[in-house]
Amino acid sequence: MKQIVLGCIFVPSFLFATSLSNLLFILSTNNPSLLQLKSEQKAALAQSDASVASLWQPSFRLSTGIALSEEASPSPTASLSVSKSLNLGGKEWLSLQQNFLQNDLLKKKEIILKASLKKSLFSTYFSHLRLLAEVEAAERNHELVSKKTEQFLLQYEMGKITLSALQEQQTKAYEAYISWQNKKQSLEENLNALFSLLGNANFSLSPSEEELRSYLYSLDISSSLAFLERDENYLSLLFSLSNTLLASKIQQASFYPDVGISAGYQIGMKRNELSGQWNAGVSLSMDPFSWLPGSSSFYEQKKTQENLASLRSQIEARQKTVENSLRLLRTQESIAQQTLSFAELSFQAVSNQLEKAKEQYTLGRISALDLLSVESSYLSTKASLISALVNLFTIRCELAFWYNPDWPEFFQENK
Repeated sequence: MKQIVLGCIFVPSFLFATSLSNLLFILSTNNPSLLQLKSEQKAALAQSDASVASLWQPSFRLSTGIALSEEASPSPTASLSVSKSLNLGGKEWLSLQQNFLQNDLLKKKEIILKASLKKSLFSTYFSHLRLLAEVEAAERNHELVSKKTEQFLLQYEMGKITLSALQEQQTKAYEAYISWQNKKQSLEENLNALFSLLGNANFSLSPSEEELRSYLYSLDISSSLAFLERDENYLSLLFSLSNTLLASKIQQASFYPDVGISAGYQIGMKRNELSGQWNAGVSLSMDPFSWLPGSSSFYEQKKTQENLASLRSQIEARQKTVENSLRLLRTQESIAQQTLSFAELSFQAVSNQLEKAKEQYTLGRISALDLLSVESSYLSTKASLISALVNLFTIRCELAFWYNPDWPEFFQENK
């Protein structure tokens, strides 16, 4: 274990490790994807506010100029007008509903993103524990194989074994070394993944098996009702369906006339005298050809209805795909639970073997190499146990993502 020197006091480094709850908080404030989504939400909200304002806000126009005529010299003029146009079918209001729908989509995407980030953080955090165990086991195995290789070399020099047997053992030593280095590389990649997830924030890790078991058995996956909208493809299809339904209503609203209301006041010079005049009016406009069966509007409506039918079929197919995946996930959980049970039995057995080997080594009945072999087997079995725990935990995190209604709410817990 690494130690940090404070004066004359040695402080274990795990005392400064970042807890998982603190990592969750860092995730909520630093993750690049979440920050980008929040920016998109602000932009969409501003667009909605602008659309609401345009719904009631009239158009003002102020103009000035010079009037020319054959009867009089050029004279200055000025006018102020106010106008507003509304569709009797509610087209403007329906367009505003599309903006609100976009805001709702971004909120649901935020829920999905938060739930996915939490799942990724939990999995990556405890994968660090698994990789630490694998690195330790690979290092001990390399030490064991290296010592055996030294013995093989001595036996070869004494003429007790052939060159091919020595070369075979040296190959095993090289493979053990490569395996050790690959595990270290995976551990480094795991840390890089965490840095990327947390927006390159500073942190230190010290996950433990006890912490892993605590989180594993506290996950709530008891619900039988899955939140299908946490599938981004399914959510996008639902959004497209709702948006297309609104587009269809907007097309229908276009058949209704537009009503325009305007009022204004104009000032000008007439016979060297300043004079003004009020004016007001109401207009009604529509496209009569839009009602005809062979018009472009008719075919647009037909195309929209076909799109709606296609989207409904895609939603039904996607729902079945997600439900099948969740059934498979439940099966994988059951298999992972059985694998963990076998791993715990194996670990208990090898733990007993290690205790006996230590006693025999103390009594001088076995060599240091024999003890090292048992220790290597112990560490390898322990790594398998932690791997089984992490695998089951990862599957249950996935199930919690789908079935636990409170899964995305970890950000609120840290406010």
